[in-house]
Amino acid sequence: MGPLWDFNLAWRNADYCGNNLSGGWAYRFTDYCQWDMPGWWRRLMEDQGFKNRLKCRWQELRTNVLSNNSILNFIDSTAARLEEAQQRQFTLYPIMGIYLWPNPSPLAQSYAQEISLMKNWIVQRLNFLDNNLPGLCQPASVMNSSRKNPGIRITTDPNNREIIIQIEKPFLLKDQGMFEIFEASGRLVGSGSISFDNEMTALSAGLPQSGGLYHIRLKDADSKLIHQELIPFLIK
Repeated sequence: MGPLWDFNLAWRNADYCGNNLSGGWAYRFTDYCQWDMPGWWRRLMEDQGFKNRLKCRWQELRTNVLSNNSILNFIDSTAARLEEAQQRQFTLYPIMGIYLWPNPSPLAQSYAQEISLMKNWIVQRLNFLDNNLPGLCQPASVMNSSRKNPGIRITTDPNNREIIIQIEKPFLLKDQGMFEIFEASGRLVGSGSISFDNEMTALSAGLPQSGGLYHIRLKDADSKLIHQELIPFLIK
């Protein structure tokens, strides 16, 4: 989707083609202007699987690097770093509060107000994306329903940061297998080998780095799925 360009269009600073609006989509830019966008952007948004993964990725990032607090704190820290430089800028070029194409309205009358207008618009944009991004991000829609083997029981030990797998003797498999751990979105975050010779195995390697809901899959030596379960993995 490169090259990276037109950041003024991405962050409100344009009073044409709806770029100052907090709603709308770049891949549908022809709805606002007579400029065409790559056709495969629209094609991607016709693919339900892509939209589901997009929704999951968005929700994941909204909990950390794209959270309101993360973004607003970054703006504040950057604005503070530029504080002295912006004073020299507007002394040399006294254009604050003066319309220069394609500034949107209302025009900021001070540096602080410029920052405030930008932050308010970004929060509105984030809210629009939260409420309008298409797709479904549900564990069942990505990973299918749980497939539990009655002879296998999975628990977690938050104190030791372990996943405990217990296998009853009638279902004991005399073989090596593997485990896989997926986020609820379907992204693989951990895997490793496991011995089914033992009645109880404590997994302490290849585990998620943060707490949350995870799918764990157990497969035999032939990669045949023998157990799948959604578990809460807590870290103390």
